[in-house]
Amino acid sequence: METLAEIKKPAMVDALPALMDFVRDQIGMMQFTDERKVDICLAVEEALKNILYYGRCLENTEVSITFKLDNFGRFLIIITDHGAPFNMLLSGVLPGEEKISGVSTKIIKKVIKDLEYKRFENMNILTFTIPNL
Repeated sequence: METLAEIKKPAMVDALPALMDFVRDQIGMMQFTDERKVDICLAVEEALKNILYYGRCLENTEVSITFKLDNFGRFLIIITDHGAPFNMLLSGVLPGEEKISGVSTKIIKKVIKDLEYKRFENMNILTFTIPNL
């Protein structure tokens, strides 16, 4: 699997514009229609908002976005953080809180059909797999 690009920023809301500029630049180089590019950016932005606003990231930690190309020519967008364990793809509700991310989760699932969440070594790992159509 080939790493195409990566960015790490503090896991703070203030980092969202820089993270999204990076995402738009990377997706802009992909061979997708403009509409598909906008949809992918929207899904990534919704995931980042959930992580940065509600992820309960530890102080002095980072959120990382990595773009990879797998052996089948699919693009992978991997978002990692060291926040509290939370699989936004399953529940849309943070433990002990009101429903806050249900709409975001629906947007993400509508745009990206192949999603995976896992918790590994105290890290949330959210992977978007995008076929190169």
